[in-house]
Amino acid sequence: MTGKRWTTALFALSLLMIGGILPGCTERVKETLDPELDIIVEDIKALGTSPPPDVVNASEGREFLYVRVNITNGNEKTEHTIWSAERFSVDDNGGTVKKGSHLANTEMREMDSLIIQPGEAKSFWVVFEVENDVMMAYLRYEPGIDEPMDTRL
Repeated sequence: MTGKRWTTALFALSLLMIGGILPGCTERVKETLDPELDIIVEDIKALGTSPPPDVVNASEGREFLYVRVNITNGNEKTEHTIWSAERFSVDDNGGTVKKGSHLANTEMREMDSLIIQPGEAKSFWVVFEVENDVMMAYLRYEPGIDEPMDTRL
């Protein structure tokens, strides 16, 4: 084969490889950015301290609102990672919105992030510091590029 034929053959081979790889990559990116999740509020508690190990007392006139949620990952191929409690918020349906301050496991121990495998469900606590006299009505989770998921408290 001459140099020109080798170049043409390698170009054709690379196009075939890209054609086979890109659809799989595109689907994985779509599943990651637009996950199929189901969220359920299981329990709500109010405490004066944050979860261990860094137990912090709530500021004057505030308390920590613990919301136990269960999230099911409906994707069959892609895991879903919750990187931060700040992806969650609660609001009183009137203007007061509070971002999550901590994630905690079911034993109320603080954790940095959480991975939910395909087809798996996980329960955990999301902790918010809220004013004592505010009644929060909704929990919102922003999983990716999709619209936030709303759940009534």
